[in-house]
This record gives sequence, C-alpha cells and structure tokens, in this order.
Amino acid sequence: MSKLPEYLKHGEKARLFPVLADNSKEGRSTSILLSCLANVREFGQVMLSSVNQTVGKLASLATYTEVTFTDNGEEKAHRPDGLIVLKIGKRQWKALFETKIGNAKLNQEQIVSYINLAKKHDIDAVITVSNQFTSRPNHHPVKLSAKTLSKVEIYHWSWMYIFTQADLLISNEKVEDKNQNFILSEMMRFLIHESTGVKSFDRMPPAWTKVVQKVADGAPLQAKSEDIQDIVFSWHQEIRDISLMLTRQINVKVEVKLSRSHISNPSMRAKQDTSNLISKHMLSTELKVQDAAAPIELVVDIGKRTISASMTLDAPGNKKTTKARLNWLLRQMQKTPERDMHIRLNWPGRRACTQHTLKELRENPSTASMNSLDTSVIRFEICMIRQLAKRFSQQKNFINELENLVTEFYKTVGQRLRAYQPPAPRIDDGKTDVEVVIPEKSQNIEK
Repeated sequence: MSKLPEYLKHGEKARLFPVLADNSKEGRSTSILLSCLANVREFGQVMLSSVNQTVGKLASLATYTEVTFTDNGEEKAHRPDGLIVLKIGKRQWKALFETKIGNAKLNQEQIVSYINLAKKHDIDAVITVSNQFTSRPNHHPVKLSAKTLSKVEIYHWSWMYIFTQADLLISNEKVEDKNQNFILSEMMRFLIHESTGVKSFDRMPPAWTKVVQKVADGAPLQAKSEDIQDIVFSWHQEIRDISLMLTRQINVKVEVKLSRSHISNPSMRAKQDTSNLISKHMLSTELKVQDAAAPIELVVDIGKRTISASMTLDAPGNKKTTKARLNWLLRQMQKTPERDMHIRLNWPGRRACTQHTLKELRENPSTASMNSLDTSVIRFEICMIRQLAKRFSQQKNFINELENLVTEFYKTVGQRLRAYQPPAPRIDDGKTDVEVVIPEKSQNIEK
C-alpha cells in the first residue's frame, strides 16, 4: 500500500523521523503519530477500535501526511494534515486526519470543509486531534449539525488520550515485538516533552471565578449564559482528563460513567449538568474503575466551596448489628488517614442518613447505632470532603486540588475497599441424610 491512492494528487508516507522545518511542530507530531499507528500493530488496533474499526492480522494500514486531492474544489483552501487507509480484504475504510497542538483549537469552518471533502471522495470519517478533551471519541468538541455529518463519521482524540492508550500498552506489556515496543516508548517520550505542546487540562475558564462569587452573593445564574456553558464544557473536559490521569496511575481503564442517553446525546448530558449547576450549585460525575468495589463519585459544591470523592458499599447482610457491619468496613480502612474522611450511614425506609468522621467511629463504633430503633445500617458512603476556601475560586488551584483529591482518595481508600460478597452456603452437619426408596417396577406390565 505504498503507492498513493488514485484520488490523491500528493501525499507523503507518514514517517517516524519526518524531515520538516524546525517550526513545523504540528506536522512533526502528526507524522510520528500516524507512523506509529501504521507500524506498531497493537497501537493501531487499540486506537482504531475506538473509532469502531477492527485491525486484524490480515488487515493492512497505510498513513499519509501533507495530502492534497485531485479535485479539491471549494475545499482547496484547507488541506488535511493526514489520511488513514485501512484495507481488510476487498473492503477499505478511510479517514481524514487533522491535528492541533498547544493552545490551538479546532475550527468549525475547517472541520466542515474536511467533512465535505470526505463526502466528495467517498472517505468514511474525519478524525481530529487536539488538547481539547471529550468524554468519548465519538463526542466532538466542535458543534456540528446532523445534516453536516450525514454519510461521514467524525471522531476526536485528545493528545493525552493517545498518550494514555500507549502508556497502557507499554505498562501492561501488551506490545509483543521488542522493536515496536521501543518505537511506541519513544513516541510517548516525544509527546510528553514540554516542547511538543501536548497538555493536560489545567485550569477552569475565566468565568469560573465570576460564577463562584455570584453563588456566594446569592445572585441567580442563567442557564443560557456563555459563562455557565463554558463552565459545564470545561467540567466535562476536566473529568475526562482525570479519568485518563487515573488510568495512567493504576494501569487499568478508568472511564467516565455515562447513561445510555448521555452517550448517544452529549447535549442532553450538558443540559442536565447545566440544570444541576443552576438549581443546586453543584457539578458531579462518576468514574468507573475496572475491578474496583464501586464507582467513584465526584461532587463540586460551589455554595460550600467543597470538593468530595466517595464510594458507596452495601453493608454485609450476614452480619446482624450495625456495630458488626461497621467493623467490617473499618477493618478495610485500617491504614486510611483520618484527614477529611467521613462515613455516611444509610438506614432502611425513609430514615435520614447519619454522618460521622472516621476518627469518631474508630474511637467509638457504637455511636453509629440507632439505639432507639430496631434496625441496622444497609449502606455506607465513604467520603473524602475537602474545604478549599479561597483556592476554590482560583482557576488553576481548583483543578490542582481536585486532581490531588482523586489520587489521594483512590490511593488511601478506593484501592483498599472490597464489596460485600455473601459467603458460600455450608452443609448443615446436624441434618441426617434421608434414605430415598425407589419402588420396584410392577411385574404386571401389559404387553
């Protein structure tokens, strides 16, 4: 597949060591990434699987940079950064590739131009890459109409998403070929260097400080204001960045937990989060950690200027009293520091939950019991709640505090918790076997 496709007027095979001008950071990053996609089998498989393509052993993958088409038409002012061609037997799947680095944002007009170009040349998809974050590869940071997207799929990878997928492969020793493993490691080394322009989400928008002050002053928030929309969009980017950060830290997949309706319709998710921000002055989400006892719930309370991380576990049903059920939990948290740690106890029926600090419950577990009621706790919420005061309204410090909280919570609590599992049923030695008598067949069988 080294020969150029017939619909290309010009294109260079993506090179691991591109010969480009010193100021061509974007072109260099694009070429190295596309070269690794084509030449590191496991990396190409995992990245293309995120855009619903399977790269089997018999598939061939070619990647090109600096592509121009035989007939650009109105799109001649815009040239895609690259092209991916996946060939599986007689079937081909093709995607235009566009990258941005540093603070550069994807441009709607440019993306629409590439979609039109893809339609004209029977190209299946457009993939964009930038430092902007989205919850899933099939969600896009640029708003596009359904009519624009007809017949062409659009996907987005953040640079940190790409780095994280490579990191998972290397850390879990999934790349079989030693040379390919080395190549992928060098790509990671290149991407993470500060000169490349690959960045994590590191600050809330300027509107954050203003909105936090409005809440403190009791001023109403307007759902349609640009400030509120910027904050919700930034929140979605930050929690995606946190999921990638935690993925790299623990070497297993961590995902933002979304309902089916929010997966299929990102605007519905934005609308619901906007509603919660307006009515409750809160932002929240859940992170699903592979094999963890429960999802991690993150809550930002703007009114109280607190951030919290929590996990919820059902109390062990084989233990009768609240004290025994609580001791089951406390044994799992023996090494958990007491700072900012709280435990909420959920009771049957409509009884309100109760809350105690970890220190209080360690010193006297009996304080958790509802002595006047014949009842036992049914569920525990293990919470790390942190008051940020002035740091809450600061764009960068807020992000730093939130990310530190998530890491600390999972390290000191999350990775130590185990969900209750009922014990296997046991044989009752007090019962004797009952002899089963099988009646003999009747001798008077009619012939």
